Amino acid sequence: MSFDAKPILERLAVAESKGRLGHALLFVSTNAKQSEFAECILAFSKDLMCVSPINHLACGKCESCLAFQTSEEGETSQIDFYHLKPEKLDAYVLNQIKELRSFLSLRKALGRIKVIYIEDAQALGASGGAPANALLKILEEPRNDVKIILSSSRPEGILPTIRSRCQTFRFPINQVVSGFESAQPELLDAWSELFQWIERGAPLKDWPHLSLPADRDLFFKDRESARDTLKTVFLLAWEKCRNSWSNWDLEDSRQALEWFYAFETMMSSLKAYGQASLQWSSFKYRAKSS
Repeated sequence: MSFDAKPILERLAVAESKGRLGHALLFVSTNAKQSEFAECILAFSKDLMCVSPINHLACGKCESCLAFQTSEEGETSQIDFYHLKPEKLDAYVLNQIKELRSFLSLRKALGRIKVIYIEDAQALGASGGAPANALLKILEEPRNDVKIILSSSRPEGILPTIRSRCQTFRFPINQVVSGFESAQPELLDAWSELFQWIERGAPLKDWPHLSLPADRDLFFKDRESARDTLKTVFLLAWEKCRNSWSNWDLEDSRQALEWFYAFETMMSSLKAYGQASLQWSSFKYRAKSS
């Protein structure tokens, strides 16, 4: 793989063992090869279904694991695993979701749980949105013995009500961040206030005062450069925050997530509408009002 999937799989498996993963997950990757991205998801599905996991990962020897061996066509004989792909012209059809309901009605046979993997989930919006609406009804009826995994390289194309019912994970964030950190160490100094804030536990009272460029107009003069810098800072901050998460209480974690959401919204607005200084000011105002 062009990215190391093992650390990702280990973190996800540990989170699942602690009951921190919901029944529906959305895996997003815009920079990994799709074949490798799918391979990573299949490996995670195997971990979830293993009946005798070792350190939370698939043992490779139980009946479920042995049945999960995939053919060259990517098919598996693990009958508790259901893999959906767009049927034609990069689109899903309603009948595919109806067949999925039939699969859900069956009792699990080999695995610890049943896993549904829906590839290229943005294609659910085809056929007038009927497949997406049908899937939404399934997501509204969570089951403890079923995990639904959606993947997408274009999450903005997924119905918002579906996205809101999924925990979203972006891949492969750790490898991307480490590359940025080694390539642009000056950002660690220029935005040190932000990273120190994270080390203090991301207190909400400090949110409005973070990392405003010294000369805002000059910083945003080259909009493309400014957007690239902000994206890199976002990823660096996320990596540092992720490493501290286990030490924070629920409220601190919620506040940090609110900040990242506002920061990402600001970057999206900057890309779509320009007016960089105005977008930054709006972000600071939202932070101050929160």
